[in-house]
Amino acid sequence: MFDLGWQELFLVALIALVVVGPKQLPTALRTVTQVVRKGRSLANEFRRSFDEVVREAELDDIRDQVRRAGHADLNREAENLIDPEGDMRRRFSRDGQPDERTRRAVEEMNPTDPNDEPGPGPGTNAPGASARPAADGSRGSTE
Repeated sequence: MFDLGWQELFLVALIALVVVGPKQLPTALRTVTQVVRKGRSLANEFRRSFDEVVREAELDDIRDQVRRAGHADLNREAENLIDPEGDMRRRFSRDGQPDERTRRAVEEMNPTDPNDEPGPGPGTNAPGASARPAADGSRGSTE
């Protein structure tokens, strides 16, 4: 804190010895150390209080941000982020329903065969098939 060298300290001690006197010097030093300790404790207490106020203020800010995020409509936020002017929505839908061109494109991407029977998909065992490999190396045995 203070940049005091040994020469300055020696000068302060010599002045204290002359002003206070050798008889009262230990009492004066004790009083000075008590005052310094009290000052340090007050400074530390002030610093802790200030840090606590700052921490509470930060927590209040974070709490407000969480509340705002909790009240946000995520679907609307995502739509605004992806399509802020609504051009894509207008292009691909009429009154909230996809137009015929969009419906055909979706059907082309996901073709459905009317001859397909609902049942287990590829990689699943059909009823009656064994899950263990057969002796000839095929995937399952039929009985």
